[in-house]
Amino acid sequence: MNLNIQKNKGRLLRREIDNVLSAIKRLFFYFSLASTLARSPALILSRLLKRNLVEQARNLSLVDPRLFLNRTSHSGFFTVDEKYNSNLFFWYFQAENFTPDTPWILWLQGGPGATSLAGLFDEIGPFEYSNNQLKLRKYSWTKDHSVLFIDNPVGAGFSFTDSPKGFVQDMATCSSHLYSALRQFVMVFPELKKAPLYIAGESYAGRYLPALGLKILEQDRSIGVLDVNLQGIMIGNPVLGRDSIADYSTFYHQWGLVDTQGKLAVKPLQDAYNKAIENGESDTAARLREELLNKLDDMSMQQQTFNILLDSISNLNDFVEYITRPEVSDALHTGSIKFVFHNDTAHARLTPDFLSEVNSKVEMLLNHYRVLIYCGQLDLTAPCVPNAEARRKHWRWNHRQDFLNAARTPWWYDGRVAGYVKSGGSLTEVLVRGAGHLVPMDRPAETVELITYFIKNYDLQLPPNYHIVPEDTAKYIDQDEGISKAILQIPGANTPSGSQAAMVVSIVLNVMLILAIVCGVVYALRWKKRTDAYLYNNVEETSITSTMF
Repeated sequence: MNLNIQKNKGRLLRREIDNVLSAIKRLFFYFSLASTLARSPALILSRLLKRNLVEQARNLSLVDPRLFLNRTSHSGFFTVDEKYNSNLFFWYFQAENFTPDTPWILWLQGGPGATSLAGLFDEIGPFEYSNNQLKLRKYSWTKDHSVLFIDNPVGAGFSFTDSPKGFVQDMATCSSHLYSALRQFVMVFPELKKAPLYIAGESYAGRYLPALGLKILEQDRSIGVLDVNLQGIMIGNPVLGRDSIADYSTFYHQWGLVDTQGKLAVKPLQDAYNKAIENGESDTAARLREELLNKLDDMSMQQQTFNILLDSISNLNDFVEYITRPEVSDALHTGSIKFVFHNDTAHARLTPDFLSEVNSKVEMLLNHYRVLIYCGQLDLTAPCVPNAEARRKHWRWNHRQDFLNAARTPWWYDGRVAGYVKSGGSLTEVLVRGAGHLVPMDRPAETVELITYFIKNYDLQLPPNYHIVPEDTAKYIDQDEGISKAILQIPGANTPSGSQAAMVVSIVLNVMLILAIVCGVVYALRWKKRTDAYLYNNVEETSITSTMF
């Protein structure tokens, strides 16, 4: 009897142990399942599009609005290079005041290698992250425009590749990636095909955007037709030609950051940088630029080159803490992809592009689209004045003369001069007062008005009682081609007509005739002087009168 009782107790004990073990196993199973669900794989929409599951792709890309102040958005990845499994991350916000005709904007950050989410959180998106809190942005571009942010190039932000060979090394590859991503994007959101599209960005995006714009204009048949209604390009503080912004020692000197002796101290480094640009040595030029800027910053204790009046802008990546939280990255469908604010590898791989030519792309675009270039007055990275001078000197497009003849006028906003505008021949150029390299961050309200007016093709407001005086806009003189060209140039003409050519020849002949007459008179006077001297020395005074008459 006692033996049976002990056996029963033993069985009960083993059963309880088995139950506990089963409970532990179930606990581990549910924990493992929860972890798997929380870190689901990255959402690659290209796989669904290949199977024509467009509606499913759109639904799956929806971002949980509860984590983003109830703002509806979509995000995910598009494969742009199957060979290396290279994928670009996007985050799309439909305009708050959306209609079928609402313009939409593609935003690209510079760097190269910086995430476009910096533009979203720090400059133009619907919200910002400060003091460990997500807040709605008062002046957002997404109120009246739908905005698409793409982490570009591969490696920036959430965008990734499985191979070191997947990183971009030139604008041809970069534009192909963006073209492919945009093409897939409008498959998911076909309502945007007919809506006006504006491609925008800042800094090094001044190189991305012309390449992409030209790709859209010409259409890449090897990828497929991209059916979008591109209307214009908007670039902030662009890095276009390096030669136009090479003279950093002069910029620092003009701002009083170094004196004349300091400028002379860095002259060997400045000259070496100029020489590398002249010789087309991209690697050397990129290295010397960093050395030159580091030296000037050390001498002046200037901690950054984005805004001369700010000591620091170290808060640009504050938002990273939020978007890398497991529940947030899960909502963004990024899975286990690591976020990189600025990818040094992506930056380094684009070094061969450091000195690549951009002007011809912009000239072609200006013949087909409207272009806005705005620049913050306090920028040391891509200073406004030399950039503007280079545009006037080097850019040649059909309506260049209309731009050169246009008056540069003050821009009036909220009771003060917000900047200066010159617009004509499809090019609008704006200098923004009090702003640096990141204009939307430094002057958010003004920038919203600027891009809104540009998209609507409105003129920015003039100060009260301000009148344009034509005489205040002198003829543009291209120093390299000589003053005579500016004098003879006829407004609105790009090449001389037959009558203009005849006029030029006539003027030249008349000038030559006048010179010949002057030379003849001078020669005659000199001959008379010599003859008189000879006669005065050899003729008697009584014969002078007869000689004279």
